[in-house]
Amino acid sequence: MVGYMGQYMDFKMKKRAVETLKIIHECASEAGVRKALFVNFGLLLGIIRSGDFIPWDTDVDMCLKQDQITPKQEIRYFQLLEQRGVFKARKKWSTIKDENGFSESGIDSKNDDGKKVRLTWFSLRKAKEYPKFCHWMMIDWNGITWHSKAGQWISRHKFNKKHYNYKDTDEAILKGIPQKYLENLMEINFYGIKIQIPAMYGSCLDFLYPGWIIPSYRGSSASKIVCVAPKWADKKTWRVVIN
Repeated sequence: MVGYMGQYMDFKMKKRAVETLKIIHECASEAGVRKALFVNFGLLLGIIRSGDFIPWDTDVDMCLKQDQITPKQEIRYFQLLEQRGVFKARKKWSTIKDENGFSESGIDSKNDDGKKVRLTWFSLRKAKEYPKFCHWMMIDWNGITWHSKAGQWISRHKFNKKHYNYKDTDEAILKGIPQKYLENLMEINFYGIKIQIPAMYGSCLDFLYPGWIIPSYRGSSASKIVCVAPKWADKKTWRVVIN
């Protein structure tokens, strides 16, 4: 939860964060995905603990329940964000693998057929002085709600290879949250914007950030439940690891 490039959420950055948050919800409404959009992870922690952004966390976490929106709505939302001037910093589509390894060859929002390509994660940032808005696509499977950066988490070795027993040829690693903690959402007012958070926010935070009531400068969400996906499109190959 440390800020991007050592940055802090000062007054100017907070103002820009609120502006971006407003744009995000306006685009979500226009694309028809607002009911599936909610705040989680670091921003949820800040809201519940102090009613505000975490000063040292400039990564703002948004989530979308992917099974509640269509691929076309998903792409439309992404396009609207670009049209509103929210810079697309990075994106990851459902893992596509070619002879060169992990690749996004030929995959973009313009040639999507609405069936084969889904986002797994993308981030928005207009400039260095703006906060980064991470969008996690949440996938329900086997009683767990999963999120992933697809192959990126493997290539950066975010997880201990010996403990999680994955191969470099595996297509993704996913982190999980018990589905019951995210099933119901509630609406709150945050800087004049109606946003959604998990109704069971206490249980959600207990799971993600044990001891969360006491602020910690460095940290990230816990990896208690992880899924190794050798083949992204074939859930029969997915393997759950409980830490």
